[in-house]
Amino acid sequence: PTPVGNVITLADNTTYRIDGSVNIGANRFVLGSNTGIVGTNRFTDQIISTTTGTLFTSTDVTWKLEELFFMATSGTLFDVSSTGGNTFVVTNCFCMGANMGNIGGNMVTAFRSLSPIGVTGTGLTFTGAQQSFNMTNSLWRGFVSGQTMIDFGTATFARIQMPSGNRFVVDTGVT
Repeated sequence: PTPVGNVITLADNTTYRIDGSVNIGANRFVLGSNTGIVGTNRFTDQIISTTTGTLFTSTDVTWKLEELFFMATSGTLFDVSSTGGNTFVVTNCFCMGANMGNIGGNMVTAFRSLSPIGVTGTGLTFTGAQQSFNMTNSLWRGFVSGQTMIDFGTATFARIQMPSGNRFVVDTGVT
């Protein structure tokens, strides 16, 4: 879709396929309900943004990212919230950003092989009463000293599952 004011609004019930490297400039995405952004190879299918805002924003919608490398090295990757138990799924993705961002409210969040690399600002923060958080086969690395990779803060969860294959490379000064 054509950006309006540096915002690309993605349609409900639509899957967008990324093939190769797509540079969206200073633009960012607002996700529709049941939206998917998928590639076929996370090593070659990329979304690159120079936004200083948040790359992926969603409120009260279910959506997914799959087989992608996405980056916003001057911005924040996620601002996701829900009041009704929506689902956010990331499968087989690499990501890089100044900040990981926030997942707030009543969300079901699943990371299946998510690998953040080179995060220079804040890690991922959860807020509010969450449904569940599930992470499998993920590699988190490249955070700078003084940063927290995942901050559960005061969030409450009905369920947290981290069953297998997760690895955290924690450099000096990283929590």
